Amino acid sequence: MIRIALAFVLGVFCLQQQPVLPSLYWSILAFASLALALFSAHLPTSISKLLKPALVIGSSFLVGFFWAATLAHVRISDALPPNLQNSPITMIGVVASPIERMEHGERFQFDVEQVLTHDAQHNHVQTSLNLKVPQHISLSYYPTRGWTEAPPTISATDSKFGVGERWQITAKLKRPHGTQNPYGFDFEAWALAENIRATGTIRAKADHQMLQTFVWQPKYMVEYLRSLIKHRIAEVLKGKPYSGVIQALVMGDDAQIAVADWQLFLSTGTTHLMSISGLHITMLSGLAFALSSLLWRRYPRLVMCLPTRKAATLFGVVVAYIYVLLAGFAVPAQRTLYMLLVFALALWSGRHILISQVLAIALLAVVILDPWAVISAGFW
Repeated sequence: MIRIALAFVLGVFCLQQQPVLPSLYWSILAFASLALALFSAHLPTSISKLLKPALVIGSSFLVGFFWAATLAHVRISDALPPNLQNSPITMIGVVASPIERMEHGERFQFDVEQVLTHDAQHNHVQTSLNLKVPQHISLSYYPTRGWTEAPPTISATDSKFGVGERWQITAKLKRPHGTQNPYGFDFEAWALAENIRATGTIRAKADHQMLQTFVWQPKYMVEYLRSLIKHRIAEVLKGKPYSGVIQALVMGDDAQIAVADWQLFLSTGTTHLMSISGLHITMLSGLAFALSSLLWRRYPRLVMCLPTRKAATLFGVVVAYIYVLLAGFAVPAQRTLYMLLVFALALWSGRHILISQVLAIALLAVVILDPWAVISAGFW
């Protein structure tokens, strides 16, 4: 299991290092290697012992490589056409992330539902079937250029947009691009990993309309709760020097940490503490396990229906899952959640599982669901 997981992850990692994507026609190699690995089981024992390990590892590598290539082809195909760059586009969509305050405005992620075009003859907008806009984009809004300093936090009262709201807006879009600095932040790689296929600026003077106050979908409900927690922390710790640090430790949002604090963390080698990782999730899950176990034992009828350890494990995993969602579902948090799930399944099924197998399964789960996790520092 460990060899399969490592070979799969190595294949995904190698794909992420390629300058261009390979043709998916080459994926036949992965199917051929899988067929050979299965066929090796029917060979004589002496030959099978020699060939099977190499075929299994090789096929795992190729499957990982072309799995990542397939998802990359799908994601890159959802790109902004060159002729639409820096052109005003009217669209309908939903605010899909908490609002982040910038120096002169605010920024958020936006899920595009419809693209509209203006009919000059009848003076109204209509659905356009010819314009192709990426489904998930990042938008910035600058209501005024008069600010001289960015407020440390944002509250729900001074933001034009809110999480889960459906809007009709007009914005100028462009493809994500960054600077070619080998020691700087690779914005294009980050945007691709986050599935942000276009960035844009909302026109401040355009006629924007709120079409629905809230879209009742699970992902928007989670982001709305994250936004409420973010605003509450900002209000309680308003003016405090380490409010941004508390916000990062509670919900994994480091956007409000001051530059001086980042320099301090870099100098002391403690930047990794600003992300929600295994320590935070395991502590909270362990606390839920202990409390639920203590309460469950007090009711014999509940114990007769479900053993205390199984019930406490279930509560611990549920609490961990909720916290991971509220913390933004980052890669370190995902890894810990999947490990807890494997432990819980092993306990419920009564099976003994090795720690190395838990790590291998968690590793596979993270990379299968998100092949771009291998380029994240939190993955390693």
